Amino acid sequence: MKKTQITLFLAVLAFLLCACGGEEPEPEQTPTPVEYSGQLRISEVMIKNRAAALAPDFPDWAELENCSDSPVKLSGWTLTDAADKEGIQLYGEVVPPGAFAVFPLTGEGFALSEGETLILRSPDGREQNRLLCRDTRADFSLQRNADGSFSETPWISPGLRNGTAGYEDYASLQWRTDSLCIWEVMVSNQAHPLPGEGCLCDWVELKNRSDHSLLLEGWSLSDRAEEPRRWFFPARSLEPGELMLIGCDGDREADSQNTGFSLNAVSEQLYLFDPEGRLVDWVSLHEIPVEGSLGRMQERGGFFYFTEPSPARENTGGLRRVSAAPSADRDDGIYDGVEAVELALSAEGEIRYTLDGSLPSPASPLYTEPLQLTETVVVRAVSMETDAAPSRPASFHFILNENHSLPVVSLAVDDPEQFQDMYNNKLKDRELPANAAYFRPEEVFRQDCSLRMQGWTSLDQPKKSFRLGFSGRTGGMLQADVFGGDVTEFASLSLRVGQDDPSCIIRNELCQDAARDAGTSLLLQDSQYCVVYVNGSYYGIYCLKEDFSEQYYASHFAVSRDSVEQMRAPAWEDTSFYQQVVRYVFENDLRDPAAYETLCGMIDMEGLIDWYLIEGWSANGDTAGNLRLFHSNEGDGRWRFALYDLDFTFLVRDDLFGNLLDGNGHGPQFPRIFLALYQNESFRDQLLRRYGELIEGPLSNERTAERIEEYRTLLEPEIRRDRQRWRRSAESWALHLDGLERLFVQGDWCKASVRYLCNRMQLDYAACCAYFPQYYSRK
Repeated sequence: MKKTQITLFLAVLAFLLCACGGEEPEPEQTPTPVEYSGQLRISEVMIKNRAAALAPDFPDWAELENCSDSPVKLSGWTLTDAADKEGIQLYGEVVPPGAFAVFPLTGEGFALSEGETLILRSPDGREQNRLLCRDTRADFSLQRNADGSFSETPWISPGLRNGTAGYEDYASLQWRTDSLCIWEVMVSNQAHPLPGEGCLCDWVELKNRSDHSLLLEGWSLSDRAEEPRRWFFPARSLEPGELMLIGCDGDREADSQNTGFSLNAVSEQLYLFDPEGRLVDWVSLHEIPVEGSLGRMQERGGFFYFTEPSPARENTGGLRRVSAAPSADRDDGIYDGVEAVELALSAEGEIRYTLDGSLPSPASPLYTEPLQLTETVVVRAVSMETDAAPSRPASFHFILNENHSLPVVSLAVDDPEQFQDMYNNKLKDRELPANAAYFRPEEVFRQDCSLRMQGWTSLDQPKKSFRLGFSGRTGGMLQADVFGGDVTEFASLSLRVGQDDPSCIIRNELCQDAARDAGTSLLLQDSQYCVVYVNGSYYGIYCLKEDFSEQYYASHFAVSRDSVEQMRAPAWEDTSFYQQVVRYVFENDLRDPAAYETLCGMIDMEGLIDWYLIEGWSANGDTAGNLRLFHSNEGDGRWRFALYDLDFTFLVRDDLFGNLLDGNGHGPQFPRIFLALYQNESFRDQLLRRYGELIEGPLSNERTAERIEEYRTLLEPEIRRDRQRWRRSAESWALHLDGLERLFVQGDWCKASVRYLCNRMQLDYAACCAYFPQYYSRK
């Protein structure tokens, strides 16, 4: 029975006793008013507890501080997440002066989330304190500062004083008594090969702290608390004091030496489970220094940060926390029409900085006064506090007086010398840590990333393409509205320079835009032309694009990334697409409506038809290594076709619809598939009707010429500087664009494409007139 119900029951009982002639009760003494103001206040709150405190359930929690000079009884005090709710009654006896009490918010009463308000009420029902819960990273808390404001911090201190000293006390109390425990973790590993394997990947080190041999069979590791059996240890024994290293490489299949999942340097968790599925150890991964690690030390509680990892060796020299990164007194970005920009930096410790994009070190210049910036530059700075590891770098990208008409992508690469070696020698297997910022002209995103070369034959050009990777090693996927669409989560992006860059630049985007206007079900890459800087140096015009990947498909079709399979030609004979689709086509008579209907359930037939038509209309002579298909075992499970890399288009008329019958650089499979499909009357009719629609609309000569002019207008203000940077001619670019436009304005490209299509499909004259009356007149 609720307290309010009990009070009402006693009042009714007293009234009935009086009415029955009982003695009139003595009147209750009015209690002396109690002044609750200033007794308790909210001092710390966590709304995304994953592996920080209160194991094994890790609920949200709130901490209250007795800020009075007297003990405070908790009875009658309440916490709620809404002004119109009673909330939960607090429990416990007394909070001494200056002490703290921590309350789990399990969800049975309420849990907290971004945008909700935590309200503390005294026993008389009056509100005493409130806190608006803003979004925080997992395992970070909102902690009260001396001035009454709240700040997000990784250095939590539930039940103890706020600040770094309280965190030190809290961490020192975190002892693990289990026999097997997590001993050291390294993420963002670019320089420390895993002993025994030699690979550069994340890793975790386990230690047997018992005095007996421990059989690991049945033990498991996971980066997801709800999925404890994600990776099982091999059936081997670990001797007392023995260390064991396990690779965490998400780009490899799981095996006895590798978990098959990567870790996150900025915000993730790792859990260890015993054979019964009980959680026995855990660690929250955050603030780990670049090329550093997080681990335990002998005879010390809690975790420490190490600037130098020690795989297969004892951990020493750890620091309890990491310095907070420096902050700036102004936003970076695009500044035009200025003589200079003054930048003031601040941090708790001394600041070391660089101006060439490189990662600052203790040997870098010491910041002593505001910097006077007079040209485009990337300022990178780290803070070095006493008794703390150096901070992760803060990156500030300033684009000064460049007067660009296009958006700007600025890259800061940690090691400029390694970047030049990678770039000049086309080292596709090298991956470098970097920071990327995108301004349009306002900032769209800024995030640490990995940088590597992208492309094949285009790498032979002076200007080369890049791939930006956003993974656990760099802090997780990019969350930003990069292209103004529904997809705002990216595992990677491309900064593309195609083989068309020496001539028109635009052929690939011209075809992609035509397909987008056609309302096709083909998979397309959103894109945006931009100007790129690397470590402050101008690199010219690039196309920022979505990168085809499993995450691309997962984001566009709302399926899980793990469910997605991507097929890349030409090595596709061993893929499930070949086994499921190609073999079915080769082994069945597709003239049979039932067989054709079965195939339509396996692939996106409308997308395949549009792929044939757009590749054929554009006379693409280079798809042998550029076929991309995707499917997921979630949803309808059909294979879908991507339009990818159309630089070799609109060059040779004899390549018009060469993808249908003769391969023409497309490999043997797709012409064979087309020949089989062509026997089906429904497919044949659908394909021809669809092309009739397309060339009258989105693929028409007029619309294509308009797009060419739109791109000319977009790129012309930037083209001269780009061509000068790469020793080419702006006039030559204009001539190439003129020639491309003449194909449509004067050459009637669509008429030629229809003639080639009808010839390759061996249509009789009546069929030509029926499907394309605008190009054929009846006799």
